[in-house]
Amino acid sequence: MPVNDFESKVLEIKDYVDEGKVAVKILKLSTENAASFDFKPGQFVMIYTDEVKSPNDPNRPKLSSMSICNAPHQKGYVELCIRMHEKPGPSVSRFIRDNVKAGGKLKVKGPFGVFGMAQNHTQAVFVSTGTGIAPMMSMLRHLIFTKFSGKIIFFYGCRNQNDFLYKEELFKAAKENKNVDLQIIFSREKYNDKQGYVQDLLKAYNFANDKNTTHVYLCGNPTAVTEEKKVLNEIGFKEENLHDEKW
Repeated sequence: MPVNDFESKVLEIKDYVDEGKVAVKILKLSTENAASFDFKPGQFVMIYTDEVKSPNDPNRPKLSSMSICNAPHQKGYVELCIRMHEKPGPSVSRFIRDNVKAGGKLKVKGPFGVFGMAQNHTQAVFVSTGTGIAPMMSMLRHLIFTKFSGKIIFFYGCRNQNDFLYKEELFKAAKENKNVDLQIIFSREKYNDKQGYVQDLLKAYNFANDKNTTHVYLCGNPTAVTEEKKVLNEIGFKEENLHDEKW
């Protein structure tokens, strides 16, 4: 699969606002200038701009890795889910927040990555927190498009309603596909009379199907992923059936 390096036009931007500030932006970037852009669910691209330089080499741009949210059949663009970080130092996300609007330009390089889906599974389990939902959306969209007949259990944890990424699409997917089971929890307010973390949902869930043919995909910050994998091991999932991406 060739790696492309191209200038991209920003087609759309959606903002998620929390506590009066833009917390997350979802961008659609055109792949019109890529000779042949193809990818697998779970892969990522690097985005950059000449305006933001690497802290290690001021002659080079800083590259930021971002998981692809759209599925391979959704052609003509890459969709990215980007948290606006406040840390000091060069920041591509801060540049996007302050300078990039629909119609603007960013540079894209990719695809990269080996995080992906197993070929043979009767049940798919997605476990993510925050913007770790990004590769899970690619995988979910791919499974729905390819009419995957097994059960899809989608665990997602975020801070609150304002941080609930892809809420409408997830509800629509669960409504239109009887094999999609949404399990949502917030850490900073109650949702369906529950409050806590994804680990709490995993401990309480009844995984009825054969764990040997169930594959679990995890994405989020390293601490959360490590804790989630520990719970899944205790429940009885084999290590080789757990696939993770940490950031």
